[in-house]
Amino acid sequence: MNAAGVLVVRENGGYGGNNDRYLDPRVDDDPKPIHKLQKLVKMHHLYFGQPDPLGSVAAELQGLLQRAGYHDGPVTGVFDEQTRKALRTLAGIENLEECWTGEEDMIDRHVIEYLCDRIV
Repeated sequence: MNAAGVLVVRENGGYGGNNDRYLDPRVDDDPKPIHKLQKLVKMHHLYFGQPDPLGSVAAELQGLLQRAGYHDGPVTGVFDEQTRKALRTLAGIENLEECWTGEEDMIDRHVIEYLCDRIV
């Protein structure tokens, strides 16, 4: 049997701050447990990561949204209302509303990486 796990403890770091288990993924009986564990850690960061200002990633997001077919304007590097609307639509389709509702002026880098992996 191939297995892997990692435990990261941080005071009140667990879901809702109810315990100290910040990260505790485990993979049992898998032919590639380390690969599977890496995916689980990436998903954890996607859902619980720290955000960056949207203005700093506007051009990257506009290019991504163009490739996905949700943004037909120019890549200006300005996070305008058209870009916000397009990203809100894509986030909804990808079930990322909990990661970015469309109202915030910040977005987690892991959300962008996830979208980039999905939109080729």
